[in-house]
Amino acid sequence: LWQWKPSGAISYGNVWNNANGPRLAPDFQATAAVAAGGLVWFASHDGVIRCAQANSGKEVWTFATGNMLFAPPTIWEGRLLAGGGDGRIYCLDATTGQLLWRFAAAPHDRRIFWFGHLISTWPVVSGVIVQDVMAYAIAGYHKGNGIHAYALNPKTGQIAWEKDNAGTDPWTGLGGLGHCAVAEGRMWLTSSPSGFFDLKTGDWKVLGGYQFGCEIGVLDKWVFQGGRRLSETQDTLNFPFQR
Repeated sequence: LWQWKPSGAISYGNVWNNANGPRLAPDFQATAAVAAGGLVWFASHDGVIRCAQANSGKEVWTFATGNMLFAPPTIWEGRLLAGGGDGRIYCLDATTGQLLWRFAAAPHDRRIFWFGHLISTWPVVSGVIVQDVMAYAIAGYHKGNGIHAYALNPKTGQIAWEKDNAGTDPWTGLGGLGHCAVAEGRMWLTSSPSGFFDLKTGDWKVLGGYQFGCEIGVLDKWVFQGGRRLSETQDTLNFPFQR
């Protein structure tokens, strides 16, 4: 019915000019879309959250964050929550795009060079999940720099609990985040090694196994993880899923 594509987007077919060159994803690579009430919301590597009409694709509003966005926004009770590559969590009015609150999940405003951009040392790559009137998010990518986990009030941004010790152990510490999923009182992460956060206490539990990929889902008693890494492009094929 309609297709959205920004001007200046890099063609997926031209991402790798050299097979041994850097794996740089297009700047306008969009996240998956979420929809409710006749509206569609999605984010992009250009750092912009967009709202469009579901029946026509006509743009309703845009909101520019401070850096790249990796995960789809979350819609909850008329609010939109998103985590950014600038190490911040954003809460917007889902209908108007007005900023309601913003939370600095990164412990410091420090940048590193990643994906061809300067992003926070502690990006919120896994987005924000809301479960039982509580929002959960992780800031950090490499365990050597530290991983910070939060439970927040989605209405106010007030902290319920904060943990900064999930990445401290060199062998069992959390690292290599992608997306996350909630089930059985736990927040499961695409991590290496695999594991989860207890939603009540924030404690990190290691299950073992050095799996890769940025996608994760829970079906019944099974947790599935796999797909591409965040550092891979959309034209990279044949990545396995693991259980």
